[in-house]
Amino acid sequence: MGLRTTISRLVPLCITAVVLASQPAAAEVRQWVVGGDEGATWREHELLSTAMSFNVPGAIQLVAFTSKDNVIPSLTWVDGFPSGYVEERAQALIWDNVAVVRPLLEIVDGIDTTSTHLAFKRFGIAQDGTKFFFDLGTRFPANRIAFFPRLEGISSEGRPFSEDYIRGYVLKVNDGASFNERDEPIYAPIKRVDFTRENTAQIDFPLQFVRYIELEVTSASPFELAEFQLFGTGFAPAGTDR
Repeated sequence: MGLRTTISRLVPLCITAVVLASQPAAAEVRQWVVGGDEGATWREHELLSTAMSFNVPGAIQLVAFTSKDNVIPSLTWVDGFPSGYVEERAQALIWDNVAVVRPLLEIVDGIDTTSTHLAFKRFGIAQDGTKFFFDLGTRFPANRIAFFPRLEGISSEGRPFSEDYIRGYVLKVNDGASFNERDEPIYAPIKRVDFTRENTAQIDFPLQFVRYIELEVTSASPFELAEFQLFGTGFAPAGTDR
């Protein structure tokens, strides 16, 4: 399913969409306004949010997903700390709290054979307290998050990569609308696991809007991440609210 408005000339475009949560009473109506008297082009408005697509010639589309779609690889990712939190952006951001250069983009590339490799397996360094942060660029309706190491292959020492998973963690999300007085995201915890024997973490939660995600590692054990995934259903509410 999708929403498409054909563009024949540059005129103001107003899109109203309803995104359904788990209960009908929780439906949210949002309105987007693109164009106007400022003389901005359609392509310039694409830069406002990850939720708008101009890939189809002559058409503007809102990005929509089904329950089987992993949102993460559909976004354009940049490894780096955001200059601000509130304003929506066309690129998604990933960063951590460790002051060492690492291949973080491997986590969000949609390829399960790439990973962070040895970045979080350094000998003698406890990994508890390591945090990963994800900014999707705008809010997406989501109800499941998954992450895991490479599930196939072995290291040069003969150790399966699948054994190097995160054994304890706290997962938190932000809805893209809740910020403190310093305009920093207010996170809500959705899952805490003190210890697990499962190499693939799958966290289901009630359908809700998600923009920021924080994954905190609470186990000291070395680990790697191959993929971080986000699933949901519906349209992403984004653009200029009126």
